[in-house]
Amino acid sequence: MALVKCPDCGAMVSSRAAQCPRCGCPQSAFVESSPVAHSVSSDDTPISSYAPKYTSTTEPSPSPKKESGGSSKMIWILLAVVALATLLFIAFSIYTDNRKKNTRQMMKEFREELNGKRDRLRELQGLSNY
Repeated sequence: MALVKCPDCGAMVSSRAAQCPRCGCPQSAFVESSPVAHSVSSDDTPISSYAPKYTSTTEPSPSPKKESGGSSKMIWILLAVVALATLLFIAFSIYTDNRKKNTRQMMKEFREELNGKRDRLRELQGLSNY
């Protein structure tokens, strides 16, 4: 058994095959090429009995289309990530704003306390002068 090149698809096919298993081209159209392998089995069983039966003889069947469900799933995941990022940004903004308010309040209270102590010190200094 020698391998021959299919004229339609270029696949290497057994010279015993009734048709190309890839494209279905009949054996009469095969062009013999350099032998790649010599024998597969010692019996004279034709290879065509093992090969799958193809109905199309002109072109190979088109590859199946991918489902569009994968792209819609990716869109939902992307939207969820964007929503989560937005929520985290809002929470961080509120947190930092509250910290600024707390810091301002603490500084105001500290200034008032410091001013009260300064006034008390001035009072004590004024009493000691008399």
